[in-house]
Amino acid sequence: MDINEMNQLTIETALNAALDSVDDGIQISRIQYENINNDYFAEAKKRLEIFLFRLYECKYLLVDKIKDFDRKRYLLEDSYYQKTWIKLRSRMDLKTGQKAYEKGVTCVREKNYAKAGEFFRIAAMAGDSDGQFNYGVTVSNGEGCEIDELEGAFWYWEAAKHGNSKAMMNLAIAYRNGSGVKADGVQMLWWYACSAGMLDNPVAVYNLGLCLKHEEVLAGKEIIGRRLIDASNAMLDEREKQFVTQIAKQVKEILEEYVYNIE
Repeated sequence: MDINEMNQLTIETALNAALDSVDDGIQISRIQYENINNDYFAEAKKRLEIFLFRLYECKYLLVDKIKDFDRKRYLLEDSYYQKTWIKLRSRMDLKTGQKAYEKGVTCVREKNYAKAGEFFRIAAMAGDSDGQFNYGVTVSNGEGCEIDELEGAFWYWEAAKHGNSKAMMNLAIAYRNGSGVKADGVQMLWWYACSAGMLDNPVAVYNLGLCLKHEEVLAGKEIIGRRLIDASNAMLDEREKQFVTQIAKQVKEILEEYVYNIE
């Protein structure tokens, strides 16, 4: 059996489990994903991560409840996934999510982290991006629950899809460190660029600059990296904002064909 056949068998095993049961699909996909330790299984790694994040959506965001939902197409077809996710987003109870998030923040101030996590979970499942980001932190750190860095990365990804720059940065850090997700420099740099481009997170601008300065992933960007690091300390300056926006856009354009799981 050659590498392509082994990749395909790995993917098909996870897919078949996912079609039988969301929980079984998560379990099987996760075991296979976590056991990938070399680049020969790059295609399987990519597909298993997509399966996992989309299966978590089925589990926590009740995607399966959408009329005429086709789980196989949701897992395999990007166009069907995107259309379905738009439907899902339109049904999210954002008011309930925001209220739960605010209660969670109050619990954090009171240092009742376990209770805060409960409210952040409600907020996350209702579609509130701040709730999703904070629940990602809760799960990743094991605050009142078991540590699960993979599920934490999923919640960062979910919040990132809603435009949450803090979640984008935490997802980039997860890809840098291999925390939950597999370490991946391209994915890391992409999410740093996404976060920096939001212009509300100077730390992300600094981190993007640091990566470019040290020529991580992209070579020949040392001078631009240094400029970004300087810009991160002057984010109220309109010229610096324009510069950050331009560079973040350029980085994303360079990386776009190499990244996955970004929609």
